Amino acid sequence: MTSMQERREAISPSPVRGHLVALTAWSICCALIAASRPFDTDAWWHIRVGSWIAQHHEIPSTDIFSWTSRSAEWRPSSWLFDWFLGVTHDALPSRPLLIGITFITFAAV
Repeated sequence: MTSMQERREAISPSPVRGHLVALTAWSICCALIAASRPFDTDAWWHIRVGSWIAQHHEIPSTDIFSWTSRSAEWRPSSWLFDWFLGVTHDALPSRPLLIGITFITFAAV
C-alpha cells in the first residue's frame, strides 16, 4: 500500500460515523419539536374528545366541544386514536405524551 492510499483511508469518514451523525441530528430535531408544539391546535380537542369517550363509554354523535358548530351532527373517524390520546393524557403528564406523539409521527414519516 502506498502512502497516498494510507492517507486517503485515514481521511475518509467511517460509514458508522455518518450514521451516528445522522441519528444524532434526527434525535435533536425530535427533541426540539417535542419541546415546542409537535402537532396542530386540534390536538387538545382530540385529547378532550378521547377523555369524554373513555368516561362515557360511547362515541359522541354530535360535536360537543366545538365553539362554532356545537351540537352539529358529527361522525368521528379517528375516535380510537382520540380515545388513546385521552386515556394516555389522563394517565401521564403532558410532556411524555407530547414526546411520544412526536416520535410516532417521525417514525411514520
